[in-house]
Amino acid sequence: MTDSVTIDNISRFFEIGKYHHRVFDMSRRVQRFSNQRFKRIEIQEEIYPVPFQQHASLGLLFWKPESPQEPVIWFLKFPLDELGFLKLETRDAFIQQLLEQVGEKIKSDQGMDADDSDMKESEFAFKPGQEKMAIFNAFATAELHQPPSNFYTYAQEYMHGDVGYDQWNFIGLQGIADMVARLSEDGNEAALIQAVPNLPDVPLVLLAQLLENVEVSVLLSQALSERLRQELENPLIEETNIAVVAAILRGLSVSVNKKLRKQVVLDVLATEHVQSIEVIAAISSRVWRVLLDASVMLPFMEVLAKHEQEQFNAVLLDLLPIPEMRQEIMSGFRHADRSENLSLKIGGFMGMFR
Repeated sequence: MTDSVTIDNISRFFEIGKYHHRVFDMSRRVQRFSNQRFKRIEIQEEIYPVPFQQHASLGLLFWKPESPQEPVIWFLKFPLDELGFLKLETRDAFIQQLLEQVGEKIKSDQGMDADDSDMKESEFAFKPGQEKMAIFNAFATAELHQPPSNFYTYAQEYMHGDVGYDQWNFIGLQGIADMVARLSEDGNEAALIQAVPNLPDVPLVLLAQLLENVEVSVLLSQALSERLRQELENPLIEETNIAVVAAILRGLSVSVNKKLRKQVVLDVLATEHVQSIEVIAAISSRVWRVLLDASVMLPFMEVLAKHEQEQFNAVLLDLLPIPEMRQEIMSGFRHADRSENLSLKIGGFMGMFR
């Protein structure tokens, strides 16, 4: 690296370092961004499409073309401005830290290679939760054409029912994640469709939460929605029941069957399960796309208005930064058929900005 080389963004660092790289959004679910889109986000040509708590959370996977078996992974979180753009001053501060790290390596004749430890102490680094880490690792090994984890084979045997569905204590989260990341391979989708009606609550919740990161086919969506119907018909609403309902909602959040996804949310909104903020949060944070439909937004807001003002405010503050959402929320605020209770909650929410 010479003084004539200017590195003013992360994409440029990858280019100068001759790294291959992949960028994953880690905010609401784990999903791939194209390298071109990430660059546009970095230079403020595009707002961050799926902000979470006013931040962009990223998983960066990069490697030298001659050694894909030794990839580097960084998990970074950057604040967004009020319009949803990446704050350039924080990106620049990270670049400065990065260049200082690389500069030290050059001085010690280690070259300009980066590694996993380079940014672990940065204030921009974060550690994803177990589920996100598992699915990211599964995506990464698939992207690099590497074999899945050692847990993969047992997860397949379990989902096929070969070892008994009561033997879930021996199944590893990473194994389920590997199956989800490889739905189209090794008969995995068929195995999951077969398993969903039979799974105990714990492995079902794990599976559904991982499925939020991939497109779920019509057949798998139908299996999940049927299991959800059974849960909703259970007259005894307990904590485990609530967890299953919330997880299945998350699992259907990227279903290719948009009509089913909408109907499932409407069905849930008509039950007592929405007294749980966990179920409300599953809809608002993961299945939020259905709220772009006014016929879903109003009943959702009516249900939300039955919760405390603080919870009402928190959910809306989380939704508002999503680019498509602001207009729909404002339309809901002005809806002629809104209840008096919803009007009061809206007044409380708007009072925060006065």
